[in-house]
Amino acid sequence: MAHRHTNWLKRPIIYHSLANARLALKISKSLNIPIVLRTAHGALSYAGASYLKKIYDIAKDECATAPAIAMLDCGNDAAAAVNAIRDGWPGILFTGQPKACQRVRSVAKRHRITYTEKRTDALDLGACGEMDSACRSWLLTGLKAL
Repeated sequence: MAHRHTNWLKRPIIYHSLANARLALKISKSLNIPIVLRTAHGALSYAGASYLKKIYDIAKDECATAPAIAMLDCGNDAAAAVNAIRDGWPGILFTGQPKACQRVRSVAKRHRITYTEKRTDALDLGACGEMDSACRSWLLTGLKAL
């Protein structure tokens, strides 16, 4: 299902803000651990794909050598997934019906982006008390220190 960065998908970090994205990228860089920065489930409906990508792009520009990619959680919205792929999102999470998944997977493959249909366990920085230590713990051990 995932075309690239398969091992990166093991410990995604959910970001809600520029501060979240900056922190995750800074820690990823300091630990030299690749990450997927994933949008929150449902964020597409209230923030929009362009805004969410801009947050990632600004943070990534500030921390260019951090080993990371952005992933948009499109839920079951096939049109949003295809549009996000065409708009340059490097990663897509799509959880639609099998026929829709097949179509979106085909577009993702043509564009050579990271694609998954599974919403795996992730560290949600919006739900962390101490984000720095929670992020480090998650990346180093896979355990959530909330």
